[in-house]
Order: sequence, then C-alpha cells, then structure tokens
Amino acid sequence: MNRDEMIKILEQFVTEEYPDGIEMYADYRDEMSNEQAFKIVESNDPVGTFYDMLFDAYIDADSYYIHDVENEFDKWCEQHGYDCTADDLDMEGIYISEYVYIHPDYDHYLDQEFKCRLIVDNGDANYDFTHNPNQDNDFTIEDGAGIIWLGEQMGYSREMMQDALNRGINTELYPIDETAEVHLDQFLDSLVHEAANAYGLVALTFLVKMSLRDLIKFKEEHTSVTVELNGMNCGFFDEWNGGGSIFELDCPKKSVTIPYDKIFRLIPDINKYGYSVNEVYGLWDGAYADATVS
Repeated sequence: MNRDEMIKILEQFVTEEYPDGIEMYADYRDEMSNEQAFKIVESNDPVGTFYDMLFDAYIDADSYYIHDVENEFDKWCEQHGYDCTADDLDMEGIYISEYVYIHPDYDHYLDQEFKCRLIVDNGDANYDFTHNPNQDNDFTIEDGAGIIWLGEQMGYSREMMQDALNRGINTELYPIDETAEVHLDQFLDSLVHEAANAYGLVALTFLVKMSLRDLIKFKEEHTSVTVELNGMNCGFFDEWNGGGSIFELDCPKKSVTIPYDKIFRLIPDINKYGYSVNEVYGLWDGAYADATVS
C-alpha cells in the first residue's frame, strides 16, 4: 500500500468517525487564573495569547487523545478490511494529529467570569485623577472630572452636583454636617458622602463582572461597556495609593453605557498597575455587578 492510499484511508476514517474533530474535556474546576486573564486582556494580541495559553495547558493531554485515536484507527481499519495501522502511517510521515482537529473546550474558558475594575477617563487622567471632588481639593468638581460624565448620564449638571456638595459638606464640622437640613435625592446625597470620604488620586471606578469573551471583544473591537448599577459598585478609587472612598454612589438608573473612549482601564481586579479594589476593601462577590459589551 502506497502513501497516497494510506492518506485516502485516513481521510475516510476521519470523515466517518471525527467529522467535527475532538473537543477535549474541561472539568468544571478547570479555570484560567486572574493573572492569565490579565495577560490576555493586556496583550497586543488577546485572541492569539488565549489560544497559546490553552495550547500550553493541554499539550500533554493532546498526546493522550492522539493515542486513543490511533487505537481507534487500528480497530476501524481491521473492521473495514484495510491492511493499515497507525504505525504504518508514522512510517510514511503521515500524522493523525494533522488530520483530526483536536482542541480544548474554548467556550468553557471564554465563558468564565472575572471580577474586574473599570476606571473612567473623562479627561481627568491628564491630571492624575485629582479633579473629582475630594478632601484635597475642597470638594470641588474640576474640569474633566469623571463625575461630570456620570452625572450627565443620570440627568445632573455639574452645577447641580457642586451645589449639593457646597450645601452638604461643612468643612468646620469635617467632613459632613449631619445636622444641616439639606434635602438631597439619592444620587446627590450619595455624592456628598462619597466626596467627603474621598482622598488621593480618586478616579471614578466601576466594579464589574465580565466574561473573558467580552473582555477580549472589548480590547479587540473597542466596544462600549454596559454596566449594571447596584448601589455599591460605583465610587471613587485610588489604585495607585490604595485608597479612595466608600464606593456607594447610588445612581437612579439601573445601568449605564460607557463608551470605549471614556474607559481608562478595564482589567481583572487584581494587583496590577496598582492596588486592586478588593485588596483595599475586602469585598464580597455581590459588590461586582454584571457588565456586557455592545
């Protein structure tokens, strides 16, 4: 039997037995680490990095699958009356692995969810995120502050928010004059408390849960991100010094969509580029709200 005949037999075997290839089993405990997800999202080629990581992880398992296919091929040839074995293929430099598509369960890993921090840049990144109201700038909303963008999405002007801060915070009774008869709504009241407890390089930050699939899509396609709001996943955070405020901006809407050009950083919430929110506050899972790309 010549080489061409062997290839035809192998192709027939693959067509009959493995037309869709072989998806390697992924146990429910098989997960990518936060560090791996960070490396994927921050690489210049997220998709390529993802595939490379899985290839390295499954390289040993791949050999076991190939061995099983070789045994199946030998049995199949015997049943079909072909005088050909996997060893015969190897002798001719014909490798089953080049004809049978053996791959990891990509969806299992792409659907894995990660707790992330999303930092808004409304132009305040140029000022080290010092333009949101905080203890260091006399609770003043300065040009380009991230809170200006968020307030506008919620229906509040910069002037309305600054007026609430002026009325709600008494520097002499630092930080908040609880006796003052100031009647604010839920958002403005939460802003007063958020600003009063904020210090440092405080960036407007959202705590989100996102699949690896969406994180990759965000990086590759420059998508917007729609974030659900739960009253504890939005606030002022200083990742550079490990500080911030109380993370309790109480927005009147159920969600907000953040354009790609307003996002300074979107990464798993781990100690990369600075402190993680969880590292500073010791959060529970419910603090992170669902987010999707669009």
